[in-house]
This record gives sequence, C-alpha cells and structure tokens, in this order.
Amino acid sequence: MRTFKIPLDEKIEDKVIGGIMTWKQFLVFVVPALIGFGLFSELRFPIWLAAILEIFILVIGSAFAFLKINGDELDVFLKKLYKFYTGKRTILYRSDD
Repeated sequence: MRTFKIPLDEKIEDKVIGGIMTWKQFLVFVVPALIGFGLFSELRFPIWLAAILEIFILVIGSAFAFLKINGDELDVFLKKLYKFYTGKRTILYRSDD
C-alpha cells in the first residue's frame, strides 16, 4: 500500500532551497539579483552608482521575498492595503439615546 506524507499546515509552503527558502521566495529574490547584474555588466553605470542601485534593489527584493506583516507576505499585504483604501466603505451612524 502506498503512503503519502500529509503536511501539518497547508498554508505554509515547503522550504526546498537549502531549507530556508521556498521556490516563490527564491524566484522573487533572483529577479532583483539579475537586474543588479545587468547594472554592472550591460548598462555600464559608474561603479559607485551601480553599487548604490544594486543595494537598493536587493533590499526591496529581500523585503518582497522574506518580510511578513501580520502573517501576510509583503505583496499580499500591499494588495490588501490598496483594496482597503480604494474600496467602497459603509459608514454607520449610531446615536447614544
């Protein structure tokens, strides 16, 4: 009889890259690294400007890959925040009689 491994928590993704990263985190982190590589090699920015831009891009990429706010990843949190500020609101008035 075949046996299947059942995850304890379905909402947590498996960490498959070195036991510290999920595939999604890895891909979100690789894109800024490739952009930074392009700054150094293809676009021929001055080294000081490319280094500053590379650090800035990697910090933003790291935030999107690893930062969690209230249990949500940063991209999900920003989507919820945008939806909250742009969505319709119902204001109820209750008098204290």
